[in-house]
Amino acid sequence: MNPNEEFYKLTVEGGLKVLYKGVWVQEVPFEAEQITIGVLDPENNIYPDINLRQYRLEGEDPYISRRHARFLRSEGKYYIEDICRNNSTSLNTKGEIINGQKRELQEGNRIFISESIVFCFMKGQAIVPTEAVESAEEQIPPPPAEPMEIPRGEEAAVPDNIAPADASVPADAPAPADAPAPADAPAQSDTPAQASTATSSDGTAPTALPEETIVANPQPKYILEAEGQRPLFYKLRNVFTNAIELNPSEWTQDSDGKKALHIGRHSTEDQIYPEIDLWKFYFNDGDEYIARRHARIFEQDGTFYFQDLSGKGSTWHTQKDDAHRLLHAEDNEATVQLTDGLKLFISDSITFIVHKK
Repeated sequence: MNPNEEFYKLTVEGGLKVLYKGVWVQEVPFEAEQITIGVLDPENNIYPDINLRQYRLEGEDPYISRRHARFLRSEGKYYIEDICRNNSTSLNTKGEIINGQKRELQEGNRIFISESIVFCFMKGQAIVPTEAVESAEEQIPPPPAEPMEIPRGEEAAVPDNIAPADASVPADAPAPADAPAPADAPAQSDTPAQASTATSSDGTAPTALPEETIVANPQPKYILEAEGQRPLFYKLRNVFTNAIELNPSEWTQDSDGKKALHIGRHSTEDQIYPEIDLWKFYFNDGDEYIARRHARIFEQDGTFYFQDLSGKGSTWHTQKDDAHRLLHAEDNEATVQLTDGLKLFISDSITFIVHKK
């Protein structure tokens, strides 16, 4: 690249990530003469720079091709070229299809790849993480997990296929050395722990603080399990999964001040990307009663609630009947408190079960 040439990048819209040369990224640097887009297929020697296999297979987007498109750079100009010729690459709007064509890019252009991904052509240097997926086999997402059976009761363990609250710590990692031992475990240290102390105003000896003033009560944690064998896309982890841990510390704040997790179906045209995406049930199964902004789970004063947002009459709790229908309206917040074992229904496609950890 000419040292005087400006840097450009491709930003993935909606907070999604793509697998670029073995690394999950939200920004792709436009540093090569060609950047290919498609679906990894080692058997046929197809190795695209941007591998959308996750969205093609688990996301069930049938119009992402193995050799889909490519970005090009030549003499200081940048281009997008469709090579799949199946009417699934568009520029700026979904209706502006560039079937088999090459178009020059201008800053701010949006490039639609089928129904799943939109790239924005932007000026600036991309930030690319360094944790690469080392082999072609590792770039292939594992098959969806078998429907899990979550043990009931206080002793239930967290299922293995749950997206953990802290992705940087493996679910099976050993506990840190200073982690508290179980209540019935013998003491492990010969050195007594130092009690927290406070000095009185008259200068007398420090007094140990009561234990309850030191240890905070943890917030009850819940897992949202989706019944069935087809995993859902969970944007906050960039994974397809059947179980999601509810962790409001990761959620964004809605206009009413509540931290919330949104359920619905994405719309690339309208830039709507819910955290729990049910698009494939709408697109492939024809479930038209799944709204783009269908429902949300929010936290208030340490309590979780489920709320209908669609007003379509296709949201229920406990069981699917009129008595348990949640129908959002001006005079009806359509909200139910989450409790262990509660069932939540989204149209005819999804049943969630709430589990308390």
